[in-house]
Amino acid sequence: MKKLVLLLFFTLALFGEHIEHFDTKVAIKDSSTANIKESILWDFGFNSRHGIYRDIPKNDMLIRNLKVYQNGSSATYKLMDKGDFWRIRIGDANRYVSGKVKYVIIYNLLGEVVRTKDNKNYIIADLIGTGFKKPIKLATGTIYLPPQIQNKVDVKAYRGRFGSTKQISVKNLGDRVEVVTRNLAPNEGVTVAISFDPSLMEAGKKPSQKYWQNPIYYLFLAPILALFYYFGKRFNIFKDIGSIAPRYHPPKDLTVMEAGLLKDNFVDFIELKPAILELANLGYIKIEEDQDGMYLKKVKGNDGKLSIEQEKILDAIFGSSEIMPTDSIKIDSSDFEGIRERVHQELVRKGYFGSSVKSAREGFKFAVIGVALLSISAFFYYVYQDTIMEKIVPIAISVGFIGVGVFNLLGALKSKDFGAIIFSLVWIAFSSIFLFTVIGSKDLLISLLLMLAIIVIGSYLIYRRLNTLTFKGVLAKRHLLGLKEFIDKADKDKIKFFLQEDKKYLDKMLPFAVLFGLNNHWLSLYKELQAPLPDWYNGGYDTFSNIDFEPSVFRESNFTDGIPSSPSISSGDFGGFGDFSGGGFGGGGGDSW
Repeated sequence: MKKLVLLLFFTLALFGEHIEHFDTKVAIKDSSTANIKESILWDFGFNSRHGIYRDIPKNDMLIRNLKVYQNGSSATYKLMDKGDFWRIRIGDANRYVSGKVKYVIIYNLLGEVVRTKDNKNYIIADLIGTGFKKPIKLATGTIYLPPQIQNKVDVKAYRGRFGSTKQISVKNLGDRVEVVTRNLAPNEGVTVAISFDPSLMEAGKKPSQKYWQNPIYYLFLAPILALFYYFGKRFNIFKDIGSIAPRYHPPKDLTVMEAGLLKDNFVDFIELKPAILELANLGYIKIEEDQDGMYLKKVKGNDGKLSIEQEKILDAIFGSSEIMPTDSIKIDSSDFEGIRERVHQELVRKGYFGSSVKSAREGFKFAVIGVALLSISAFFYYVYQDTIMEKIVPIAISVGFIGVGVFNLLGALKSKDFGAIIFSLVWIAFSSIFLFTVIGSKDLLISLLLMLAIIVIGSYLIYRRLNTLTFKGVLAKRHLLGLKEFIDKADKDKIKFFLQEDKKYLDKMLPFAVLFGLNNHWLSLYKELQAPLPDWYNGGYDTFSNIDFEPSVFRESNFTDGIPSSPSISSGDFGGFGDFSGGGFGGGGGDSW
């Protein structure tokens, strides 16, 4: 029976699909680098196949500088990450081959080429892996040794299925080791174990994916940092505004919302509150209280004396109503966007801005997105190289989902929507888990998140401070900062002096105190100084010092409906470390397709 099985095997080797000759050459460059060249003469016989695939176990190593040839010419191939192993699929899905085809695969393995075991250092290389599905008639291999261990090693070679300890003859030629064996059955391999004193050559190290410790990492950030510097220089971000002196009156030709834009380069919906108080000072609104709460009362409509944004605010608050409870003040986001746009246009028209800050921000935003995508793509190409096309789509999707989550989280924090905050955090968490399963490395994930953090934080800081201030605008901003300084200190003697000149001094300053977030102590001055309450308020000192209302902008939710699930990653059935067949680096297996 045994003879019959052997006869059948040799018949298949002669006439069926098989590997005529498999030759492996391994050059040990150092304890963490091995250069490998595999020459495979594959006989497809009369079968028509697209080509072959070659599976290489990872074993905590990286594959680099991959080159593949078919019959002496560059071959069509795809390197795929299969979890525990790489698969090199060689051939064209639109073409077939048959007969004898010679494949040459050249690559570098980076990682623990030299390992320590039982007080000795070992180089254990799978010259032929145990995962090949076809028989191999002739298997040859050569391992070139580095100078420091030449003529100072012990060598053993094994053949057989995974875990086999059947030894075969091996030649130790001093500077290299050679092995020759014949007639390997499917799933039989050849492994060479080279041992030597640890003092001759240190153990190798796993390839570090702590890219932030590598200076090359920061080269990928250089374009985005250069972009930050360019916009910062062009739009006065690094320019000192000059000395600030206290100012005692608001700017004459600026509304409070225009002052808000000059203050921090943004028109935010929280500035609706001082804008409402400004309208009250102008005689268009009264604030009244009763047992049911506080409400706004429209005194008169647009009479042509208001600025365009003030007209829009008045209409947006009341619509066709005359009374609005303060806890129901809501402005549609499209109406508020129109108000914001008008404030930008007015500051350009009045000469405070050279051009629209909004337009400058749009240009910055598109530039950052473009340069960031290029920088991150270049970084991932550096990390993954030949597997980049397989990784880029799931990584882009997961990073995009994280970006959506961060965007919505910022909106939720601003609107103080607790439910939306929780949902956003869950969204970001699931997206990060998905990203981690794609990347498969904690250190690489940290490297990516650090890069994203630098880009996001830098972009945010530049975006917030970006401005197109003219010299007139700089003077007006100094005026506002000086006014804020005076309101903050609240010099009572000076305030008493100004109240003697104008009994409504506190009223006129109140919208700006609210704008600067200094309204609490400014409101308390009415009672402390026994100043008359505003004409537009009907309550007493105690209730007025606690006056508060929060207008809000409502808009459609930006959330999508689904949260991505985490994909599973398949693993191979080979790989390990030890004195047996299949116990070294390299090796693996393959078949035709």
